[in-house]
Formats: sequence, C-alpha cells, structure tokens
Amino acid sequence: MQQTTPIRTAYLLMGLGGAGGAALEIVSDLLRTSNASPAVHLARIDTDMIPAVAGIDAFCMPVGAAMEPVMETPGSFGSTVSEIVEGFEDYLDPDDMENGARTLRALTQAAALVKREELAAFLNNCLRKILTSHGANRVIPVLISSSGGGTGSALSVLLPDSLQEPGFRARVLEGLSPKLLAKPVLIVAEPFAHALRNSDEQANDILANAYALRLETAELERRGALKYVIHLGMTNESGAMLDTLEELWLSLGATAARLILHWQQLKSRFVDTLDRAARHHRYAGKNLPEQCFSSGSGESRGSDLPEGGLS
Repeated sequence: MQQTTPIRTAYLLMGLGGAGGAALEIVSDLLRTSNASPAVHLARIDTDMIPAVAGIDAFCMPVGAAMEPVMETPGSFGSTVSEIVEGFEDYLDPDDMENGARTLRALTQAAALVKREELAAFLNNCLRKILTSHGANRVIPVLISSSGGGTGSALSVLLPDSLQEPGFRARVLEGLSPKLLAKPVLIVAEPFAHALRNSDEQANDILANAYALRLETAELERRGALKYVIHLGMTNESGAMLDTLEELWLSLGATAARLILHWQQLKSRFVDTLDRAARHHRYAGKNLPEQCFSSGSGESRGSDLPEGGLS
C-alpha cells in the first residue's frame, strides 16, 4: 500500500506597502507572545525605503531607482512599462520619485516589472529559508495590505497574477518542488473612513484604488490566482469604522496573526462554506433528473433553460 507524505504547512507572510509593513510588525509581536509556534516567515515589500527590523526580510524597489534606466531606454522593458512612462510622464520627475508610489498604482507596476527578476529571486530565497527552518512541504503565501495606497494595492494584484505566469513562477520555485507553493490568501484593509480625512483629490485616488482592487481581485479569484480575499475596515461589532491608520494596522495585523494561528480550524470551516460556494457559484442544477435524461421527443427537459444556466 502506497504511503502518503504528511502535509507540513508553513506560511510566507508578506506585508505589502506602508500599511502592510506596519501591520507586519504587529503580527511579529503577536506571534512571538502566543503559546503556539507556527511555521511562518515574515517578508516586506515596498517602494519606500524599509527600516531594518529583526526577523523580517525586506525587498525595496524604490520608484526612482527602478525608473532611472527606464527613462533612458523606455522601450527595453516591454510595452506595458513604455505605456506607463508615456501616460504618467508628469509624475516621473526625478525630484519627486524618492517618496514611493504616491498613491499611483501604475508606478508600482512599472517598478515591479523592471525589478521582476530580483523580486522572484527574493521570494525564492524566502522559500529556501522556510524549508531550512521548518522543513515544510507546502507554503501558503499570506499577503496583507491596504487597498487604497499606491504600492500595497498594486502588489496585492501583481503578485498573485505573476505567480500564475509560468516563467515567473518557475524562477520563484527554482530548485524547489513545483508543488511547494499554494494559492495565496489576501487580507486587505479598506481605508474608506481614513480616505475622507484627506483632500478631495487624494481621497478620490485612495477610493479609486480600493475600487480597482475589488474588481481585480474578484477576477483573480475567478481565475484561481487567489484562494481567499478577506476585506477589513468597514465596521466592527460595535459599528465603528476604522478611521485611523493605527486602527487599520492593528486590525490588519491581528487578523493575519489569528488566521495563521488558527488556520487548521478555519480551513475546516471554509471547506463547507467558502470553498463550496466557489465551486457552485455557477451551479445550475445540471444533475437534476429532468436535465440528465431525454424526454420521449429526444430533447432534454432542461433545454428551455437560458444560456448560461439559472441566474
């Protein structure tokens, strides 16, 4: 009888952008003070300079440094980067590119495309550290970010999408099992109340980013690039909105820590709720007897259903 290898799960927890990075430090403190010792590796990715924090790997891709070679030879990094340079030329002043993505998701996209090889190598190194430290044979990427910023909002979409691309995924898993990496889980905080504390123009940019992320992550879920997307920040049990950055960071960090600490219990519930809904969201009763068997006339009794099934 063939023996099955037990699954040993570890987590690659990635804080994306400013909010994700701040929340990552909260997660680190919560995991350190918990009684459990989950197999987790912490990593931060940002377009702003990242302060060194013990126990957290960091990958910084400053927009200015990333865009410098692009400005010299814009056509050498592909059509998407060229279109971004052309469409956002007013935002590419060298004096203004030392402050991250400035709520502009396209700048993060350009930086990520330019630094694509280095980013894949960074993720590969994180996975190798997980194997060395925890001996896992399955790694679940858990991404945490705000939906309103220029960096976290963009990377929350770009990373899962890139991990579906054969070339990028192969580089991330170079020298490792192709089955090691599970589908990512995204935890995202919605800064709606915080956005309205800014000027109208800045608030519109933040809310536009949040709306775009909702549309794009729904598409990524449909394509199987994201396993779960967890949205935070509208209301808590008392009905109060998260209207300060500190509350947003704390909520994001605490949710990520509890997800990792209680993953097995949560997953056992997700199987019959979220997973079932995802499998059956377009279910149209195709296994009903009157649709499986022909009538005397040779026509299926379910043939009068509208195309695409029941709505």
